[in-house]
Amino acid sequence: MFIFLTLAACTATVVTLSSNSAKALPQTTLLATSTMASIANSTVPTRESCGCTPKPALILIGLVDREESWNLQDLRSLGFDKFNITIPNEGSHFFDGMHLNTLLDKAHPKAQAKILTIISGDGTTVDVDLQAVRACTGCLVVLYGEPTSLRTVMPSFPDNTWVKAVKKLVVK
Repeated sequence: MFIFLTLAACTATVVTLSSNSAKALPQTTLLATSTMASIANSTVPTRESCGCTPKPALILIGLVDREESWNLQDLRSLGFDKFNITIPNEGSHFFDGMHLNTLLDKAHPKAQAKILTIISGDGTTVDVDLQAVRACTGCLVVLYGEPTSLRTVMPSFPDNTWVKAVKKLVVK
């Protein structure tokens, strides 16, 4: 009997094989029988126990009292609502998301901060007046596309502020 341990994307699977079935999986890394005893009574590693954490979906840094980073699960736990949004040149769509000011409130921008820079995954940046964003009750961060990414929704702001694949917000 053999045991093999597969680590992939910070999750682990432990499978016990008979010697006959082990031959059917040549790509599998098999552990020696002596190793079996050391893992036989252990638990299957989790993301937390192997030191892995989900990659942040959004980072908020800069002139703030508290820099923040959230994965998608963290963002959902802050409370998403469903919004019917008309996107310039795309029409009306329903999105799950939250007010941009909810995220800014978590980080507490410093009094001297004047600009919010929105940065997409491809490095595109857009600077927006922070005071105008703070006054905007309709400015949102929403889930968008497949695979799921984030997008800003900025009514009454120029079209280029509606950034797809947002990865970082920098308060300056």
